[in-house]
Formats: sequence, C-alpha cells, structure tokens
Amino acid sequence: MDQSFSLAVISSITLYFVFKIYKEFSINKLKENKIEIVYIIKPLWGGNDVFENGLSKNCYTKKEITEVLDSYLLQQCKELNN
Repeated sequence: MDQSFSLAVISSITLYFVFKIYKEFSINKLKENKIEIVYIIKPLWGGNDVFENGLSKNCYTKKEITEVLDSYLLQQCKELNN
C-alpha cells in the first residue's frame, strides 16, 4: 500500500473523530449553558459555515445581520434535546 494513501486515510479518520468529539462538546455546552442564540463574526478560519455544518438545519434559524455578522436562533430539535 502506498504510504501517502495510508497517511491520507489515517488523516481522514482522525479528522472525523476530532469533528465528532468537537460537535458533541459544542452541543453539550449549548445545552448546559441554555444558549438560545449564537452570533458568528465572519470570516472564520475553516469557512463561514462551520456552525451550520455542526447542526441539522431544523436546529436553528439563521439571520444575516450584516455582511460580517450572522445570528443563529436555536430551535427545539432532536440533536439539542438529547
């Protein structure tokens, strides 16, 4: 097996687990602290849709406040209620 292919597979698996742990941590903090609205100031390292990629679309309502500021009103959903 090609060494670069092996490293790519290991990197992908590692990124998946890091994302999963970060997502669980973030959701737990939102619930623990009873967060109702999240503000995102752009640009973000890694892309401006980081928050959107972490939750299902039915878990928030996005509002673009300005060109560099978005708000996310959290909704009742399975991910945030478990």
